[in-house]
Amino acid sequence: MKKIARIVSSLAVLLALTVTSLLTVSAESKMPFSDVENDWYYSAVEYVWQHGIMRGVSEKRFSPFGLTTRAEIVTILSRLSEDKTDGMSASQSFKDVVVGEWYTDPVGWGVANKIVNGYEDNTFRPDLPVSR
Repeated sequence: MKKIARIVSSLAVLLALTVTSLLTVSAESKMPFSDVENDWYYSAVEYVWQHGIMRGVSEKRFSPFGLTTRAEIVTILSRLSEDKTDGMSASQSFKDVVVGEWYTDPVGWGVANKIVNGYEDNTFRPDLPVSR
C-alpha cells in the first residue's frame, strides 16, 4: 500500500511540475502588443513576432497601420531568408547607412544579394516609406 501511495505522490508532483512549466511557457509566449489584440490579423502578427521576423515598434505596440520603411523591408527580408547578416555592413555602400544601426547589416545583406539598390547620390534612404 505504501508503494502505491509513493507512486501516486510521485505522479502528482510530476503532474504539478508539468502544468507549472506549461503555464510558464504560455505566459512567456503571449504576444505583448496591445494594438492588435482583437483584430482579424492577430494570428499573422503573432506568427511573425514568435518567429522573430518582425518585432513591433515598441515593447507594447506593433503599429499595424504604420508606414513601412526601406530599412524595415530589407530587415524583414533578411530575417525571412534566415541568412546570417552579422558583419554585412552597408556603411561602405551608402553614405547615409551608419555603422551600428539596427538596419546596417540587413541593408548590407540586401546589397550582397542584389535585392536593394541605392540612389544616384550614393544614399539608401533607410527611413523612406515603401509604397506598393
